[in-house]
Amino acid sequence: MRSVCRMTIVACVLPTMAGAQQRPVESTPTVRQLHATMIKPASETIFNVGREAPRTIAQWVAISSAAVTLVESGNLLMTFAPPTDRPTWIRLSRQLGAAGRAARSTAEARRLGTLMRTSDRLVVVCETCHARYRKQEPQE
Repeated sequence: MRSVCRMTIVACVLPTMAGAQQRPVESTPTVRQLHATMIKPASETIFNVGREAPRTIAQWVAISSAAVTLVESGNLLMTFAPPTDRPTWIRLSRQLGAAGRAARSTAEARRLGTLMRTSDRLVVVCETCHARYRKQEPQE
């Protein structure tokens, strides 16, 4: 009976140990790609509330989903913090996440007025980060 118990424990522990030795999930290769594929589309979904108020459950769900993307984007951005300006980068990344959390909770509660103010807050976070870190594209 003891050997059956030990074998059961080993059978449960070995897969866990093997999983711990796997390579970690790779992150987005660049901040620009993260911005283009996640942050910009998600933020535009929230900004568009100012142009057209959500009327259907699907529209509210899309806003909530975009907000979740912003929260996770803020978390990912922290991994890209430049060594020379780490505290400011981390602060702005956290602000993006906080704006995403606020947008999510207001979308789930379907509070349009609060969502509009959250959208304004998101604009400030984005503009602050862009003013500090976005490199100007060459003029043609």
